[in-house]
Amino acid sequence: MSKQYYKVDLHVHTPASQCYKGKKTEDGYWEILRCAVEKGVRLIAITDHNTIAGYEKLMELKKSVEQEYTIIQKYNISDEEKSDIQEKIDLFRKVSIIMGVEITLNPGIHIIVLCNEDAKQDIDSLLDDIGYLSERRGCDSDVVPEMDIKAFLSDQRLLDKIVLAPHVDSDKGIWKSLEGTYRAAVFKSSTIAAITCNNTTQLNTIKEITKSDPSYKRNKPFVCVNASDSHEPSSIGNKHSFIRLNDFSFDELKKAFESPEEYFSDNEHPYFLDYVKSCAEYKTTIFLENMEHIEKACYAIINNRGGCILLGINRSFHQNGIPLTPEKIEKELGLLFDRIRENNGLRYVLQRHRIEKLGNGRCVGIITIETQGSQLWIDNSDRVYLYCEKDGYKLAEIREIENIIRGRILTELRSFEKQNDDSIRDAMAKMSHVLNPFSKFMLYDKIRTKSVPITHFFRFKLITNDEKTTDLTDIPQNGMDNGNVYYTTSFSPRLEKSYLRYSCPVYQNNDSEYVSSLFPIKTPVIAVTLGGGCHLIETSQDVYFECQTPSLLLIPKDRFINSGLSIYNVIAWLKTNCFIWSCIQIANDVCLFDPKVLFNCLIPYRKDYYELEEIERKVKRILALENDFLKQAQTYSEDESIELIDNICTQHNEAVNRIASEIEVLVNHFFEITEHENEMIHNDLKSAKVFQISPSVQESKQDKYELSCEK
Repeated sequence: MSKQYYKVDLHVHTPASQCYKGKKTEDGYWEILRCAVEKGVRLIAITDHNTIAGYEKLMELKKSVEQEYTIIQKYNISDEEKSDIQEKIDLFRKVSIIMGVEITLNPGIHIIVLCNEDAKQDIDSLLDDIGYLSERRGCDSDVVPEMDIKAFLSDQRLLDKIVLAPHVDSDKGIWKSLEGTYRAAVFKSSTIAAITCNNTTQLNTIKEITKSDPSYKRNKPFVCVNASDSHEPSSIGNKHSFIRLNDFSFDELKKAFESPEEYFSDNEHPYFLDYVKSCAEYKTTIFLENMEHIEKACYAIINNRGGCILLGINRSFHQNGIPLTPEKIEKELGLLFDRIRENNGLRYVLQRHRIEKLGNGRCVGIITIETQGSQLWIDNSDRVYLYCEKDGYKLAEIREIENIIRGRILTELRSFEKQNDDSIRDAMAKMSHVLNPFSKFMLYDKIRTKSVPITHFFRFKLITNDEKTTDLTDIPQNGMDNGNVYYTTSFSPRLEKSYLRYSCPVYQNNDSEYVSSLFPIKTPVIAVTLGGGCHLIETSQDVYFECQTPSLLLIPKDRFINSGLSIYNVIAWLKTNCFIWSCIQIANDVCLFDPKVLFNCLIPYRKDYYELEEIERKVKRILALENDFLKQAQTYSEDESIELIDNICTQHNEAVNRIASEIEVLVNHFFEITEHENEMIHNDLKSAKVFQISPSVQESKQDKYELSCEK
């Protein structure tokens, strides 16, 4: 289904209507198309009074110009003639046309019928039966016909058509001109699919009465359409509907009327209303029907320390709009906030706004406001406005002002006190790094004795952002269980919530041209994320690396490969407490992506470390668990309960936790780390706010683990 909404005007007159105000010549028809293109209207319905002659004339012009276009392809004619024909061909390509008619019925009521071109005979016979013979076609109200609207709506020839009641609030509309049970019966008729109404208040009344009043209640609500009722080219599209269409045929339009909630929108960006609702859900919100009290509302929201103002949108989130242009609204807002700042010593206030134009020619908007500080903002008459639930704003009393200022000062003092306490705790944590300097030096020397700089075994390749990358929104969280394109995100060295510890995210991309533009990987390599996390890439397939965020690839040098050392033991080391602690001692940082850490960090060099096959087996076991989990994650449906998925994630993390803890024990044993030294490492990592896997994982299966997966 198409995601694009198009401007559609379903009530357009041509020179075939006697009351038409534009040129009543052939050029008048071309002007209609030109104006539609200028206004961005993609589909129009020709709805002349009691005739389809205007539609037929446009189809005649279309056929004629297409024949001329075929001729100019074969013969040499002047560029001027070619340009004229090409322009007319383009007009018909840019504007599609639906056949319709606006029929006048007793007692002077207008009804629009839209139909497919093959239903011309039905329309002609309907007009004849009503009394619109050839000499009366195109007339509106010279003679009121005998057929009334109730009889008309029961006609079987309307079954496959779209019937629309235009301008229902006018003298020729079904709301204003009818009354009593007769009007109620017309409103309940399922033959009428849609209405247009110029008065938004009246429209809301009609919506409510057809929803709740038993006399008027419909099985299916009216589709509320905006249409221009254009009687001259310049007014085409002044009012229009936004409809999502796959093509511009009558059948597609009829499908839209059958499911309006899926196809119709009040504005060009239907998700605007979702954005508005989400803001209103979490922010203090004032609803304004016009701009008359916008200044008071702004002061109320500013003095609330933030919130939003909705323009032309009521509490039920109906978009009635306000009768101003976007440019006018933006100008008024600019001047208003300049005034507000000047009245309050040019204090800072952040305001953002978004204005949307509706199909009814009006505008809606949202203004979000943020500010800080304990002071209240006053207007140029020294008045203070506060937010209130009932009306949105109110004039503050002296006692209210005193209470607000006292409360804000106390709140800011508490916040300042908390920040001060946090600073003291941070300072104490940093001081802990300089405790036991001799013991820490001995521990660091113990690690250094069995290690070499990482540059001894690895070279580095920096991968920076590509101009284009794949949108990962359609790829499962943390990638797929196999693929040909690896990527990273900004993971830190030790995540509290993750289910990919060792594996690098991967997905399958079958676009050979795009894949060939990526960096080819000769595995094994280790990918280092922008946040310092490390992931292993090891496969026998041809694979590539895509830069979602800047990354480093650690590529083994020949001396590492030729020595037969295990890349699994390297990735295990990079995940251990010992390694992260050594980085803190060297560079006072844990992010391996940082050059000062990367070029100074250590990895084991003695062969007996790489001969610890138990470490390699445990890393491979974790990689297998992660791959199995990705396969399982891809089978989850939206109907799966959150509790079930949480349980599966927790079980996976507990299993990986146990193995990771076992690797810690093996590494500690290799470096001969004592219990006192292990406690010292633990305290320093805790001070550096590095998440640590509980050492008791392997001892007890009854523990509750903090580690859980991201969904």
